[in-house]
Amino acid sequence: MKKLLIIGLMVAVVVMFSLPTAVFATSGPAEPVITKTADLSEAYPGDTITYTIRIDWAGFYPLTNVKLTDTMLGLSEVALPNISAGGFWTNQYTYIVPNDYAGNLVNEATVTGTRSAEPHEVSDSVTAEVFIKAPAINVTKTADPTAANPGNTISYTITVENTGNVDFNDVTLTDLMLGLVDQSVGPLAQGASMTLDPKPTYVVKTEDIGELTNTVSVKGFYCINTLAFKVVNGSNGNYVTDEDSAKVVVTAPTTTTTTTVVTVAGIMDYNITASRGSGGSITDEGVTTVAEGASKTYMMDPDDGYEISDVMVDGVSVGAVESFAFTNVKADHTIYVDFGIIGQTEVAGITEEAAVEVLGVSEELPYTGMDTAFLLLGFAALALGASLLTYKLVRRSKV
Repeated sequence: MKKLLIIGLMVAVVVMFSLPTAVFATSGPAEPVITKTADLSEAYPGDTITYTIRIDWAGFYPLTNVKLTDTMLGLSEVALPNISAGGFWTNQYTYIVPNDYAGNLVNEATVTGTRSAEPHEVSDSVTAEVFIKAPAINVTKTADPTAANPGNTISYTITVENTGNVDFNDVTLTDLMLGLVDQSVGPLAQGASMTLDPKPTYVVKTEDIGELTNTVSVKGFYCINTLAFKVVNGSNGNYVTDEDSAKVVVTAPTTTTTTTVVTVAGIMDYNITASRGSGGSITDEGVTTVAEGASKTYMMDPDDGYEISDVMVDGVSVGAVESFAFTNVKADHTIYVDFGIIGQTEVAGITEEAAVEVLGVSEELPYTGMDTAFLLLGFAALALGASLLTYKLVRRSKV
């Protein structure tokens, strides 16, 4: 009997040591263990990341009602097969990085299940992290002035900024109108910016009349440390690009006509006043304005039955002239013309047709003797001379 007991104990010990260690681990409540790994630690927008998800189950009995959730991978409580005691389950999923993503890409995977021996829900979660490198560059271009004429000079301000999370080991600019062709401006760290100095300039041409638009393009070069890089989002090989344009309105210059008035010192205007008596006319009767140094001619014209008696210039008789010219005028002047009836001459108010009476003596003188006659004739001659003198004075005094 004792021998049988000893043999039984020995068999039990052998069996215990021959069982898998996982069986002993189920002596307490077991939990599934989920792991998630990515094939890339760094990636770029557009890259494809492959994730490996594995679930290990150390329970003594199978894990049932297994479900997997990973929102980023599009998994929502996806049913998985039961996992046998001490077994595992694994699978791979791919994910394409969005073009606009940059920075740490973190996602979580969760597994839930039921222990069959002791009905109880168990679970586990895990996260995976991949750094997404997103090179990005921005260029801005402004013109001063924004309105110009042919011949004006335009100054352009060009600024480049590293807006991504990758350092650029070189930046180049191209602007054909400004004579820039892949011009290197040096490296540019992430978050940094630079402005082209000195500012490029352009002289406006006649053919630019209208809207003058020119574009600058920029390339930011960087190093690739993953073979999974793809050409996306403006990227090409190992650089990203951007461009910007500036507009200037060019118009033809306005033509201005300037009228210059030249005033010659010392030049003055003078007035000539023309008047007449009855019996005829004078040209430009009235006041005529004549420039200094100019000339002006007047014509006198008697009516029928009349003749020019006298012409007075500035109050002085110039005779019975038919015309008179003022030359090189340098002062105001007057001209007056007088007309008389043809064949009628006044002598001291006595006409030639009237009887001449001198000192009360008529033409028919009585004969009273030689002496008396000669005396009277002497008085008559004296009276006649006085009359002629009066006639002259009367004619000259007419204005």
